[in-house]
Amino acid sequence: MCAHVIVTADGAVQRVDPMSDRDECAAGLLPDNADLVQAVSTTVLQWRFVPAAMCTFAPGVAQPAALDDCTGADRQDPVPVTLSFAFTFEVRQGKVSVRTGKVAR
Repeated sequence: MCAHVIVTADGAVQRVDPMSDRDECAAGLLPDNADLVQAVSTTVLQWRFVPAAMCTFAPGVAQPAALDDCTGADRQDPVPVTLSFAFTFEVRQGKVSVRTGKVAR
């Protein structure tokens, strides 16, 4: 199943929305998988993230090459973001595992 994770400006998860716009995410919409969707939502709502930020640099100040690096910024303004994750549930020889990863764009 896939989900959009809506993260507040302070890094808390505000809500988890199942994704329905991709074929590879369709299993999360099946009624038989409602318990898995609920388990993902319950767990992800407990996650915390380092807040995302918009970095403002003074004119003439060189910006770091990495887009997620605010080193040298005059201001860092926290912003809310939406992240997309894929969750894979497997049962092999009676053992349950869950993997997570980013959803490809």
